[in-house]
Amino acid sequence: MIQGHTLSPSQQRFLRDELHGLTLGATTQRANIYRAGLSESQRSPVHTTLRRALDDIAEKYETGVPEKTHLANIKLLSERVGLEHAEVLNGGRFRVGPAQKALNLFLKYLWCAGMIPTPPHCPFDQRIIALLPSSVRCAWTAVDDLDTYKRLVAAARELAGNIPLAEWELSAYNHVSNAGRRAI
Repeated sequence: MIQGHTLSPSQQRFLRDELHGLTLGATTQRANIYRAGLSESQRSPVHTTLRRALDDIAEKYETGVPEKTHLANIKLLSERVGLEHAEVLNGGRFRVGPAQKALNLFLKYLWCAGMIPTPPHCPFDQRIIALLPSSVRCAWTAVDDLDTYKRLVAAARELAGNIPLAEWELSAYNHVSNAGRRAI
């Protein structure tokens, strides 16, 4: 971001729309959140709800939120999408794993775009969980309770030391991503 430059409302809306698309793709492609055999038109209302919920929740992060509120927001997102779309969701639920991925990734994007301060957590996906001790590793797509999620956070904090989780994850993600590019 250019120092001293603020984004116009049109620029912010455009970025948010693009960031929604990236977030939804990363959250829904591998998470097996839908019942088998659904068409895109049957999945589309879930995407709409997720976009709206992410915008509603992200508004609170413009001035920062404490961890307790962040955890409650993950649970709220999981429950809101699950209740509104149980009939199309695998197992009738929107699990905590996909909810944390959606919220944490959307916040990461907003933070990197300079639209919010540093978020309290980071997105936990396969790449980041692989860096954690084996005793806490799990498939992010299968996480369905806040206690398991909190164990991931605690393990990442241990590795991060004094660095905020969002900054630690960004550095770790960039390192893992760049290592893969060098190997090609």
